[in-house]
Amino acid sequence: MNADHHCAYLAVLTSWATVHGIASADADDYIHGLFQGVGSALSLQQLAADHETPNGSNERIRSTWFTPASTLQGHRINDPQ
Repeated sequence: MNADHHCAYLAVLTSWATVHGIASADADDYIHGLFQGVGSALSLQQLAADHETPNGSNERIRSTWFTPASTLQGHRINDPQ
């Protein structure tokens, strides 16, 4: 997984936490704390977007793999049974 895909994955985790009642800023801070190598100056979504070449493979992969439906699936995977 390259850096922009990693950032998109972290954004899914942040989104999942927000859906489960954690304030967006708190979720973002928590995920940043877990992955301190990721800068905290920008949102995870912005970091992912900033590491893409317009119309390049990274943008195409993100827009294909990290759709609202796949984000919801990520939420389901992370929910306890």
